[in-house]
Formats: sequence, C-alpha cells, structure tokens
Amino acid sequence: MKKENRGFTIFLSIIILILVISSLGILFSWDNKGNPISKKETVVSDSFKIDDIPNDKNSNIMSGKKLSSTQVAEKVTPSVAAIVVYQNGRAIGQGSAVSMSYDKEKNETAFITCNHIVEKSGTNIKIMDQNGKEYPAVLRGRDKPTDLAVVIAKTNKFPPAEFGDSSKLKVGNVVYAIGNPYSLDFYGSFTAGVVSTVNRPLKSNNSIYSLRTIQHDAAINPGNSGGALVNEFGQVVGINSAKVSSEAFEGMGFAIPISDAKPIIDQLMSKGKINSRSKLGITYIPAGNDDNYEKIVEKHKLPEGSIVIVTIDHDSDVVGKNIRAKDIITHVNGTPLTSPEVLSNTIIKSKPGDEIELTVVRVSTNGEIQKITEKVKLVKQN
Repeated sequence: MKKENRGFTIFLSIIILILVISSLGILFSWDNKGNPISKKETVVSDSFKIDDIPNDKNSNIMSGKKLSSTQVAEKVTPSVAAIVVYQNGRAIGQGSAVSMSYDKEKNETAFITCNHIVEKSGTNIKIMDQNGKEYPAVLRGRDKPTDLAVVIAKTNKFPPAEFGDSSKLKVGNVVYAIGNPYSLDFYGSFTAGVVSTVNRPLKSNNSIYSLRTIQHDAAINPGNSGGALVNEFGQVVGINSAKVSSEAFEGMGFAIPISDAKPIIDQLMSKGKINSRSKLGITYIPAGNDDNYEKIVEKHKLPEGSIVIVTIDHDSDVVGKNIRAKDIITHVNGTPLTSPEVLSNTIIKSKPGDEIELTVVRVSTNGEIQKITEKVKLVKQN
C-alpha cells in the first residue's frame, strides 16, 4: 500500500512539474542564447528597433535567406497605410505612412510619414486602409529639416513593420517601394529597383533635407512620400521622400535612411519636436560601403560601423583640428562605432556648443594607420 502511495505521489509530482513548465512556456520564450523573453513584450512599444541585415556571415533573421518579391510584398504591404489631410472638409493632400509601433492598451498605432504632408495647420489627419475606411489621427511631432513626421491613429489594423540597418546597403542592392502614387486609386502600389547611391546629399527648393539619402530607381511618384523603401529581407530601410522628375532627370527616387531617421523619430515620439539641432559639420560614408576602406577596417580590426569623412563644412569646429577628409572616425567619446548611428545618436542628443571627443584613423600611402584623438564642439544646424 505504501508503495502504491509513493508511486502516486511521484506521478502527481511529475504532472505538477509539467503544468509549471507549460505555464512558463505561455509567459516566456527563449532567445538564441537561452535567455527567457517575456511574451508581453511582443508589439507594445514607443519606438522601433533596427535589426541587422542578414548576410553570409550573419543570418540571425529568419534563415538569412532573401525573400522573393512576392514574399516581400506579402510581408510589408499590410504595414503601409494611406494618409489623407483634410481642411474645411476637403482633402488637400495625401501620401503614405509606415506603421512603426502599436500600443495595445490604448489601441494606438504610431506611423512614420513625411513632414510636407502634414505640416499645414488647421487640418484634420486620417489614416486610411485599402478598403477606404478612415481612422482619426493626430500629429505627434514633425521635423521640417529632415521631412519626417509621426502621427498616431486609433487602429490596430496595420501591423508594425520590421526595420533594417540602412547603413549596410550597397550600390546595386535590390529594393522595393510601397506606397500610394498619384491618388488613392493606386493604393499599395509595389515597385522594384536597385540602390543607385547610398550617400546622396539632397536639397529641395525648400531646403528641407539635411540627411544623406538613398538614391534608387524603384518607380515612385507624388503620393509615395512617407511610404516604405524595403530591402530583400522584407525590412524597411528608408522612408521615400522625394522624386526628381523633369525632361533631364527621370526615374530618380530618394529615401531617408531609416538608421539616420531613427534618433529623429525617437525624439518626435518622446518630445514631439527636435530642440536646438546640432551638427558636427561633415558628410561621410560608412567604411563598409567602400572596398578599400572595408579592407582597412578588417585588417586593423576597427569597429565595423566606422565612417569615412567625405567633406568638412566651413563652419565646422573640425576645421583647424587635426582631422581631414578621408580620415576614418572609429570612436566618439571613447565608444566604438558599432554602427554609424552611434555617432549620429550622440549628436542628436547633444546641444550646439557641446564638446565631443572623436577618435580617427588616418591611413598612409603604405597602408599603415595613425590614431588621432581630438575634442570638437558641435555647431548649430541652420
């Protein structure tokens, strides 16, 4: 009898253990390092995160395999909405918007779009789905120099997109544009092209651009502004913002790199505006986008996000310092540039007049390097 009771006790203990493990499985999943991740963290977010672009060396997203164009369309199109602006009951503008995050408790979705779509005062903003249903939206914040804006809509119909590291793009990479060209009759148009240039400075007649842009030839037209530029892994890597079109130029699309846009968008979400914008006063390219500099980074084990200075503005405090064009910036305030955003995030969070410390590497003609550290003051961006 005692043996039977003991056997029943052991059996009951096993059942209880299985139930406990199952309960934990409901609450937690595990990452690839065996660490528990609460499933409550799924979609509720005030911002968005940027994932690595999979390649032969890094395949941490899905299987690391590129998606077909059909798979990309199926994955991303549901995250791209139409945005319509009304004044006195009349539609005065429309464009596209990309779902960024969803707050389940408030039933609110945050969308990234372009400033020039929503900048007029005294207007009503609506997010529209493919069936023509509209959802009231409010402007959370906008930034004219970068042509970026964030709006919040009461809807759960648009799943947040997955965002990729735009600094990893190279000339020739296939990209896709998703948006609403010309009118809402062309809702969710999907076009394909390649990256033409990854570091194209662009200024419009209104001088609204201060970030470098991704130039591509995926067909976009008025109405695509605010829509998604997507890589072959179904990740949003840019926000389409302008098209140069004339008798002399045709088929030139431009997108704001999402990695450059992230600190701006994060500030718009948290504060509703950008205060006292500062700049270092240089233009640059990621070292990985140039074969020669990429080899230097690998040979000398420099941070993989190191950047190469292309030009230095005349009003930059870099002028007069021991820093030149073609130098490689590897660290800011002692922190290695694991991505170019380490530097841009530092600048975005700083005020004009703040001092930062740059570590740069200068390459000699024989391939040797010289490390230089200089303190530089940030200047006000006009």
